[in-house]
Amino acid sequence: MVIAGDLAGGLRAWKPEFPGAEGYTPRPYLTFQEKPGFLCAHTSALIGLEVSDERMISCSSDGTLSFWSFADAKEGVVHPSFSTSLEGVPLCLSGTERVVFVGLKDGSVRKIERKKTKCIDSMVLAPSDAGVARCEVEGAVEGFR
Repeated sequence: MVIAGDLAGGLRAWKPEFPGAEGYTPRPYLTFQEKPGFLCAHTSALIGLEVSDERMISCSSDGTLSFWSFADAKEGVVHPSFSTSLEGVPLCLSGTERVVFVGLKDGSVRKIERKKTKCIDSMVLAPSDAGVARCEVEGAVEGFR
């Protein structure tokens, strides 16, 4: 599956035309929508995306973090199982099975527990005029802008 986001907040997934094919279907297999009737997953540019077998997490410059489950798809449309405001503009996203880390433009990193989908920790890693441009769970946060 190929998943792509755009500057308008759109998020779509394509699947191979048939098993083993290198080409993908011309139309999206899944479309992700913030709410029924909305055309996009977010209201502005997609910043981060993390995909596992059955789930996905996305964050946008609109300051939202959304949790998605492919199993929730109905007629090719998926709505988030949960969305929350990050109270800041995200620049990067990384996670493990238990937690998600989001680096924000204000230089802080939010640690969000996946099961409870709530922020359990926040730390400032850079001065307020430098954002966290890249974060990795396995190692240290790196790449300040």
